Amino acid sequence: MIHATLVPGRLVLRQGDCLDALRRWPDASVHAIVTDPPYGLNASEPDILKVLKKWLAGERYEHRAVGFMGKKWDSFVPDPELWRECLRILKPGGHLVASGSPRTCDLLMLGLRIAGFEIRTTVAWTYGNGLSASHGLGQSVEKLITTGRTARIGRPMGGKSRERFKSTGKGSWIADSGGGIPLTQPEAVKWNGWGTRMRPAFEPIVIARKPLELSTVPANVLKYGTGAINMDGCAVIVPGEPDRQPATLVHDGSNDITDLFPGGVARFFYVAKPRDEERAVSDHPTMKPVALMQWLCRLVTPPNGIVVDPYAGSGTTGEAIVLEGFRGMLIEREEEYCRHILRRFANPIVATDSQAVPELRDRKRQPVQTSLF
Repeated sequence: MIHATLVPGRLVLRQGDCLDALRRWPDASVHAIVTDPPYGLNASEPDILKVLKKWLAGERYEHRAVGFMGKKWDSFVPDPELWRECLRILKPGGHLVASGSPRTCDLLMLGLRIAGFEIRTTVAWTYGNGLSASHGLGQSVEKLITTGRTARIGRPMGGKSRERFKSTGKGSWIADSGGGIPLTQPEAVKWNGWGTRMRPAFEPIVIARKPLELSTVPANVLKYGTGAINMDGCAVIVPGEPDRQPATLVHDGSNDITDLFPGGVARFFYVAKPRDEERAVSDHPTMKPVALMQWLCRLVTPPNGIVVDPYAGSGTTGEAIVLEGFRGMLIEREEEYCRHILRRFANPIVATDSQAVPELRDRKRQPVQTSLF
């Protein structure tokens, strides 16, 4: 197990189950939780009645499936039990920010509500380069009619079977991954051009809040420093115009998105998907850009506040915590990704947001201190 001090006095990493790690934290000791939890994007849709029966009884629901890109850790969204621990360690009025998927965001929010959170709003992070997971129906119908199955089958020979099919009529074309199989069946031709899923263009980011202890936000802020959001600190700076208050839309700057706003997108916060230099430290399949995590941490965390990320992944939230001058803890179960986080924090800080804390932009990190136990 890996335990690491990533930035002395500011940020630590703990490997292990996040539920176990959170249970060790004292009550009402954290200002914000900012995380990118599992989306549960598996092919097997759960029986929602069974899910609710478990959740309402205070039990965990175990979904026997693998999730995004065959990852076991993405088999299902977190249970209310996890969110209850998050609620417990947050100060009254503390915010929780959790990314989700349009397909399973309803379960994410339901789990948060059952745990006792108030759903405050949802931010849409929009982008133009989403990859579709749609299956070409014409191809699938052709395979089903001619072979009795729609899934590809393995084959020992190399090369593209599609090319062999075109030139010789031989070969197992069902193994081809290019999607260019000739359609010979009338029913396959009929359904050509149909698919199973639309191309994704946004991800919802849920902002929830632990109920206030006191009757008003001002009273709660004076006692705990929590309950409000940082409007000026997250405003969009527009040259020659008054700053725009943060909105529930974030965009990636792609033409697909900016063309939708003839008057310009300057009124919305801009952050692109992670670039190659960000991905150099990790091949995590669901990495978020550091600048987005900075904006979200800054939105809900008071100065010098404590932020916890129960699903640290590649460590982008940790990068954001340091750049914004906060303190915090990262929790990650998978040793592979813990190693990626260590690699990230072995390099100098690279500012990705012009509003990052100035004294931290160019400061190099201390050497990573690690202990195995």
